[in-house]
Formats: sequence, C-alpha cells, structure tokens
Amino acid sequence: MTTEAFLAYLDEELLQPEQVKIDVDKWVYQAGLPDDLVVPTSDAFAKVEAELARWTSGTPATELDIKGWTTFQWMHFLRHLPDPMTHEQLADLDEAFGFTQAG
Repeated sequence: MTTEAFLAYLDEELLQPEQVKIDVDKWVYQAGLPDDLVVPTSDAFAKVEAELARWTSGTPATELDIKGWTTFQWMHFLRHLPDPMTHEQLADLDEAFGFTQAG
C-alpha cells in the first residue's frame, strides 16, 4: 500500500463517515507533530505522578496511596523514579513494596 492509497482509504473509511476535520497532510508530510495536536492525558497516571512527587519530597513509601494500582500504573511509577537514587530511597521502596523478594 502506498501513502496515497492509505490516505484515500483513511478519508473514505474514517474521516468522511465520522465527519472528522483534520489536516492529514500536516501529520504525514511535515516534520514533527502539528501545533494543533491534542495531547492525551491520563487521570490514572496523574495519580501516580502525585504519589511519586510526595515520595520524592520525603513521604515514606509505606504512606503512598497505591491501593488498586494497575500494572501500567506501577510501570509508570518505576519508569519515573529519579536517577540516580540514594541507597536510602532504594531501601524505602524495598521495605514498602518488597521488590527484592519479588520473582
């Protein structure tokens, strides 16, 4: 499939039926992301980021509100930990969450 064929298919099957108004050429042919893009947000990740901010500000990990976190929220938390971390920070996380005991 060529770019032109894909764009025709996109227009016929999605954009026209749903009456979506988008400048596809900006997305396909221009460098970078268009200025008018909608940046997705996530309430679930915002909660993780709030708890991470609390922890990096000194709240013990045992006091974080992690109840009901999904796997993706945990991944988000772990991926956004500060780098580097102190031994004390690592010990605090391990004491609260038992990472060294996990398999």
